[in-house]
Amino acid sequence: MAYLNANVSRATPGGSIEFITDKGETFLLDAGDANSMNCGALPAGARVRLTMQGGRITAVKPINQGLALATHTAHKDDSRGEARVEGVGGMNPCEGDLNELLAGAGSEAIKQLVRHLCSEKRLVWYWRTPATPMVSSPASERLSPELIDMLSSEKARFERLYNHQVIALDALRQGQHVMVLTPTASGKTNCYNPAIFEALMGDPAATALYIFPLNALMDDQCNKMDLLAKRAQAFNHNIPIQMLHGGMKTELQSVINGTTHPQIIATNPELLSHLLMNASQSGMKQFLHNLRFVVLDEAHFYRSLFGLHMAGIVRRLRLACNMLGNDQPGPQFILSSATVGAPLELAKGLTGINGFRTIKEKESGHSQPQRHWLMLDPLAGDDKQDHTAHLHQAAEALVDVLTTGKSESLKAIVFVRSFRDLNATFDLTQRLLGDRGRHDLADRIAKYNSGMIALSERKRIYGEFKETNRLRALISTNALEAGIDLGDLDVCILAG
Repeated sequence: MAYLNANVSRATPGGSIEFITDKGETFLLDAGDANSMNCGALPAGARVRLTMQGGRITAVKPINQGLALATHTAHKDDSRGEARVEGVGGMNPCEGDLNELLAGAGSEAIKQLVRHLCSEKRLVWYWRTPATPMVSSPASERLSPELIDMLSSEKARFERLYNHQVIALDALRQGQHVMVLTPTASGKTNCYNPAIFEALMGDPAATALYIFPLNALMDDQCNKMDLLAKRAQAFNHNIPIQMLHGGMKTELQSVINGTTHPQIIATNPELLSHLLMNASQSGMKQFLHNLRFVVLDEAHFYRSLFGLHMAGIVRRLRLACNMLGNDQPGPQFILSSATVGAPLELAKGLTGINGFRTIKEKESGHSQPQRHWLMLDPLAGDDKQDHTAHLHQAAEALVDVLTTGKSESLKAIVFVRSFRDLNATFDLTQRLLGDRGRHDLADRIAKYNSGMIALSERKRIYGEFKETNRLRALISTNALEAGIDLGDLDVCILAG
């Protein structure tokens, strides 16, 4: 059995249909077979998927029906400054108007990649969003020299605050609850870390609680907080930080009984529930009595049953603080997410508190680069089984990114839905690289399976991808997306 993509070249008055495949082969289906396969009404030019067995057509499946694909015209929405291609019928969306469409695309590597995908009739939809400028103000206007030095790195001095960071800093200093909703990689952490560390340095008894839905995310953010705390020591400020997750029994018991006195605890919902069961113990009693800030990072994770459980834990936390005398005004809550549709409803549902100051995307001051959105036809090409077609297309797109002209400078990541898909996509990518004679790239692609590799191996992959750039591509489930700040990334491919 084989699968071929084809166009209906003509439909005769008698009801027979002639198909021409992408390879130029012609097949004729008589009227009786066409009616039995429910394709007798297909118009000329329609795009179909042919199932072949023994040289005969055994099934005809229309593809891209009802999906806006191509009009051969590049439209510009002047109100948004965006360019797109739309149409119907499975036609190549890039024929005729590709030069006009890509006129403002900027990146030559992306232009070359789009042209390549169009030439193979794999691109069915394209959208481009414009770059946005940075809106910021000098950090020295709102932060002390100590904080600026702490936030600076060896490579660059922290000199400016984005507009949304300024808004968040002012709101937190005024005692408001805050929800930050700016885009990914817009500097949400620096919306609240400066205010929190400023308060903890000013009051050594004050404490802060950071709650993360995933341990990988907690580990990544704790590394950043540890660096801030280390730099604070240069100014005679000691801010002990304790990360708590499953398997850290000794550290957990030390916090509960008061052997250690962290000013910041970073944990997950499960361990927080355990900590609250021991709220009457000396260590937790002191921590909760002095709790000033509660941070719920990646708040969009808390939905459905998980969100219901989290809402109960937060109410237990507020009740414990109230019983320990920390109720006037009580801790400030800070929620952070890039993907929340109804932020005030989520904030109230999780915390039971009204009056959050939401900082939305339109208030973001972080510059955003131009972005290109491409939708590929998973059934483009031959010899692909329906249930794995999207993986073939993802692997082929990744190889295109790594090998097509100027796109060789691009870094990419592929997200798949399961470990099985991860292994299949990795194997397909390696095979395609071999077919194109690019064995030199085989070891520059890694698969990231957080559940099957050791922590040291995960950190090695992360370092080689983000810091040393030895790796140019990763194939992963969404565990990586939620757990690690990837930094600069050129191409993201979503398979399924």
